[in-house]
Parts: sequence; structure tokens; C-alpha cells
Amino acid sequence: MKMKETLKKWRGFLTESAEKGKKFEVVVVQTVRLNSGAELLTGPSYDKWKQWSKLTTAGDKRTLGEMAQNLYSVAEASGFFTASDFKNAKMQDIGRQKYAGQGRSIEIKTDAIFGSKTISIKMPGDTQADSSKVSAIINKVGVVVDALIDDIEDEVVAENFRKSYEESFTDEVRNKIIKASETRYLTDKRVKTLIKRIEKSTNEHQRNLYINALEALKLARIIDENNKIIKEELKFDPEGITVDIEAAIKSTLAENGMLTALIKELLTGAAGFKDIPGAAAQFLLSPEHAFDLEDDKTIELFSNAIKMRISLKGGRRLNIESIDSIKKDLGSEISLRWDIKKTDLLKAIKEAELIFAPSLSQAQQLDLNEQTSVDEKGFEELYDEIQDIMLSTIEKK
Repeated sequence: MKMKETLKKWRGFLTESAEKGKKFEVVVVQTVRLNSGAELLTGPSYDKWKQWSKLTTAGDKRTLGEMAQNLYSVAEASGFFTASDFKNAKMQDIGRQKYAGQGRSIEIKTDAIFGSKTISIKMPGDTQADSSKVSAIINKVGVVVDALIDDIEDEVVAENFRKSYEESFTDEVRNKIIKASETRYLTDKRVKTLIKRIEKSTNEHQRNLYINALEALKLARIIDENNKIIKEELKFDPEGITVDIEAAIKSTLAENGMLTALIKELLTGAAGFKDIPGAAAQFLLSPEHAFDLEDDKTIELFSNAIKMRISLKGGRRLNIESIDSIKKDLGSEISLRWDIKKTDLLKAIKEAELIFAPSLSQAQQLDLNEQTSVDEKGFEELYDEIQDIMLSTIEKK
């Protein structure tokens, strides 16, 4: 009974964290329509907007409704939108789409539409511009290159650009990225969780499963008798891996002047979703700022504010048959995150001396010298941190 209650609480917590951003988007749409004098939308999600508008987020005293009102005021002051745009606000409803027509369907960049203008909505605090498997960056860079070449009218210049890109983004670079994405890791936390399961499990079958998995790790010389990881290639070194991947990606892009183009693609999806109307975002709105993502100055600003990060996602196979045949979710794989840090963004705005839609009051502005904490973590980052706790109560099938 206790395990079921714990499981229920964790599921509720995760669902709430995952959906908070979606709820905010609905509240924004209804708030925008309300302020513009348009009729409110109806439907399963739209009908809950008043209830959701009373919710709060970690580190911010404002409710979702108050933040949505702030966002509307910022959007109105920006001059990017007309009264008609606001009156025709709605959620984007085309769902996930295939990026550049390849692979599995992924989240698009547009959250809402004001008239015909597509909007990416961000909550306050640190947010993510993009998150994907590391190997996906190869496809994304290729899409960006193709888009840049398509814009070059001179065929000779276009061909030289492609050659320059291919010479720097070599097979060696690609293979390094692919290898990193295929590599599986075992963390100390995962081993500790396995031991805790052995100690606390009341189900004999499950307990034997955990014991067998632990013994298999020892027989494969992955951990020692003290349960310490001794197989070096399975140890996760986030700093070292980040440096390698960042060098492989950024050096290539910087050499070809494409880093800014990639940042734009991370924010808008304009190249990858060019054949899917409404999927790419033209504007980015938050309760503090309004950005025109088609403005080169905006993209240059974000280029100074977005930071690349390598993170682990658990619940994966180790790709070692003797282990996976017993327990298939002991491994972790890396994912590539592009974070928009609040302090970095404000610093970039200040340094660029650009005039964007300001926050409503000085009280809502961050003190760059004092503010360093994360107000609202994205769901994926939150999931990374609590996954080990969840795994101690949930046996994945």
C-alpha cells in the first residue's frame, strides 16, 4: 500500500511538472483573448483555464494567470501584434511532426498562434531552446547548411560553402558524435539503487532479479566487490564529453559562420519544419520579454545567451547482453540540451543595448549581481534529477 501511495504521488508530481508549461500556454491564449475583447475558446483544455490560472510555480510568487497577464502586456507593448492578432489567439494543435521529414515525430516550436503569427511561449526562469539525442545534431546541422546554401544565388559561392562545411564537419567529427550518442553509461546512483532494492524488496522474485543483476555486473568486471564501478568506459564524465562534443560541433559551425544559423534553428525550427505550416516559431514570448525570431539582432543576442549541455537520461540498456538479459534498464545515455539561462539572457540584452519589450515593473526585473538560482526547471531536467528516486519504487517492465 505504501509503495502504491508513493508511486501515485510521484506520478502526480511528474505529470504536474510536465504539464505546467502546457497549462500556462492555455492560460496565455485565454488571457490574450479576454484582454482583446474576443470570446473565450471552449474545449477540454480551454475550459480549465480559470482553474489553471490560479496555479503557481517554484521560485515565482505570481500565479499562471498573473504571468499570462504580464505576457499579454509585454506582447502588446512590443508592437509585433495587431488587435486582430490578439482576438484570434489559439493553441497550436497540429501536434508532433517529423523534423525535415526524417525519424520519429518530435515537438514542434510553435505553442500558440496569434492571428497567423506563430509563438513560442516560455515561462520565467531558465528554459531550454532545444533538447534531443546527440546524434540528431548531425541531421540538424545538415538541414541548416542546406537552408543556407539555398539562399546563396551564386552557384560557385554555394558550392564553395558546401565544400568548406564538408571539409570541417568530417567523418571523424561525425563518428565522434555518433559514438557518443550510442555509448551507454552506468552511474553510481544506479548501482546504489540496485542495492537498495535488494535490501528493501519484499517480493522474492524481484529480489532475486536484483541480486542476479548485481552479480552479473561483478562477473562482467563492471563493478568490484565493494560495488564500485571499475569499467572505465562506462563511467560518465560530463565535462570531458561536453568538451569533445562541443568542440566537434561548435568549431565546425564557427569556422563556417553557421553557429548563429544553428541558434536560429534551435529557437524557430524554420528550416526543419519549412514544409509544415505553423510548426516553426516566428516570435518568442515570456512574461518579461517579446522577441522577433526573424530579426538577425535577436538571434545574435541569443547566440550569446544559449549554452550547450550534456545530460544523462536513464532507463536504457547497457548494450551488454549478460546484463541486459537480466535487467534491461540499468544504463543511461547522453542527450544534448541547449539552455537559455535567465542571467545570461539578461546580460546579453544589457550588453547588446537593444530595446526589447521590458518587464512591467522594476520589481520584476532580476538583479544580475544577485540572481543565480533557477526559478523553474524544465520537465526533462527535473526528470533527470529525480529518476533515481523513482526507480527505487518502480520496477520498469
